[in-house]
Amino acid sequence: MCFEISDRPKNNNMSAKYTIEFNSGGNHGHQLKDYLGGRTIGELYNLEYIATPYKYLSSFGVVDPNKKLSKWKRLLHFKKIIRVNGPNWDGFDNYQIFRQHFENIITCNDDRTLYVFENALRVHPCQTIAWKQNKLLKKDVFSIIQNKISSDYYCQKTKPKKLNSKIRVVMHINRGQDYDKIKYPEHFSSSKNVRYMFPMSYYAKIINQIQSNYEDENIEIEIFTEALNSEGITEKFGNWPGIELHIGRNRTDIHKTLVSQIFHSFVDADILVCSNSSFSSVAAYFRKNKTTIYHPHKHLFNLPEPEFIPTSINGEIDIGLLPTIQSLNDR
Repeated sequence: MCFEISDRPKNNNMSAKYTIEFNSGGNHGHQLKDYLGGRTIGELYNLEYIATPYKYLSSFGVVDPNKKLSKWKRLLHFKKIIRVNGPNWDGFDNYQIFRQHFENIITCNDDRTLYVFENALRVHPCQTIAWKQNKLLKKDVFSIIQNKISSDYYCQKTKPKKLNSKIRVVMHINRGQDYDKIKYPEHFSSSKNVRYMFPMSYYAKIINQIQSNYEDENIEIEIFTEALNSEGITEKFGNWPGIELHIGRNRTDIHKTLVSQIFHSFVDADILVCSNSSFSSVAAYFRKNKTTIYHPHKHLFNLPEPEFIPTSINGEIDIGLLPTIQSLNDR
């Protein structure tokens, strides 16, 4: 018989609350992993989320205007404030280790208690899928998180109306300052690593399979990447028929509005091809009922098909999992 932390009765008027502080550094993708990791832990413990206002991620749906509380107001609302620190960059694959880690930390469940998750305190949502499959959890935490994240994001956006029958494929190729074999050998050593740098042949293989599966006139492909170290991308795809290449400013120079627009392109695409970059891989969680092609790695794996289509290290996919034109038009 297993004890199930997420089975405790949930009454939002009586349960403890939690918030997330983004103080582990990094850019938008990295901090969104902190957000998703914290939301997953909160769901596992049936805590109620209270957002702390945070401008850097204000356009990503992380702050519900009806459930937010500034730092200085915490002292007025809560009798006990408990800080829970990471870092847990890779989350927890093992459920028992996760339980042991938090068993003496998250113990109070009264409504005058606020837990503050900080410094990359994470359980990656995908890690809970195996826990559910192995009957360690009764509720589907992954789907709950995905539903909440997608819903919260689109509450701040206007869903664009599909004006034509074209399939919009958006691909992200990570390069930039991370493309440095001497400084970051781990980015080139294993495709299971975060920020792994796939060769152009990997992305070309995916594009060829997608284009061969659909009529050319029914598909448009956009590729997003940074200017730094993008020469190989331009050489490979600059004159590829049916591809529009977006060479953006480097992440250290980019304006937050443009970051938000690019991320929205990822979320809104009919088919997203993400890299092992945090920025595009976290977008997969915001895309409920949309097709995402990804390579399984430490922070994104074991995702449910056909909504998520895994690739081999060479870029091969099961094309039978790709959505039909009709199903895309019906979304």
